Amino acid sequence: MKNASGDLSLVPCYNREAVAEDMETRSALVLFFLLAGLGKPVFPQSDTLFPLITVEGQLIGVKSKEPVPFAHVVNKNRMWGTVTDSLGHFTIQMSHMDTLVVSAIGYESQQFVLPIYVSVSPFRTRIFLQERSYPIDEVEVFVLGTWEQFQDKVRKLRVPETEEEQLKREIREEAKEVAMEAYEIPTGITFSLPSRYDASLKRLREIEAIEARQILIYRKYNREVIARTTGLTGKELDDFIIFCNQRAWFTPETPSYDIIRQIKYWFRQYMMIKHRMNQ
Repeated sequence: MKNASGDLSLVPCYNREAVAEDMETRSALVLFFLLAGLGKPVFPQSDTLFPLITVEGQLIGVKSKEPVPFAHVVNKNRMWGTVTDSLGHFTIQMSHMDTLVVSAIGYESQQFVLPIYVSVSPFRTRIFLQERSYPIDEVEVFVLGTWEQFQDKVRKLRVPETEEEQLKREIREEAKEVAMEAYEIPTGITFSLPSRYDASLKRLREIEAIEARQILIYRKYNREVIARTTGLTGKELDDFIIFCNQRAWFTPETPSYDIIRQIKYWFRQYMMIKHRMNQ
């Protein structure tokens, strides 16, 4: 026994050593269990105390009262998110400890938390977004005259050709020259054999077929697609395009995702070769 101050003076003399030894044993056991407890993993209780609740919501514009399509809804605590459909609907999981960040082009970003009283899943709600205006520095106003004058100026306006339009025009001009050269050539004596004129027409059809195939491929495989896929720019992009053109193989029927996959594959090969050359 010991008094309030922990003194052993009140313990009979013949029992002090046994009591002191017993206290030392107890202290050692307490210290052992404390140290053993420090090595055990501690698991968070948030998922138990705050279970996940499925939120089914819709984004609505405050002024327009219209759904907000293709907006981003992100659970910033758990790093997952979704995109609203064409009617502004979305479905996402969150707990009372999480915060949703909602953002869309033309609207102010907004945060959403579950009301404390919500405990039933799914929870259905509407989130209203405030429209956002984008101020510009200045506006230049040009007088175009009457409506007829405006139409005339628009018709005379020359729009720069795209690469696809330029390629199409050059192929057509080449095919036209080939056809015109053979226009006045008479038919051969043997009717079973094709004349030069027929051969030129056949060549024209072949060129038009090649043109159509090139245009179909160009829509899925062009400089912009390669730059967006690889992140390259300038001369390095030009070098990789030459490298890829010599190795990749596409047809008009090749899906876009397969073209992107080939671009990424040859880009890895290109970077490996470039790395070995720099060593």
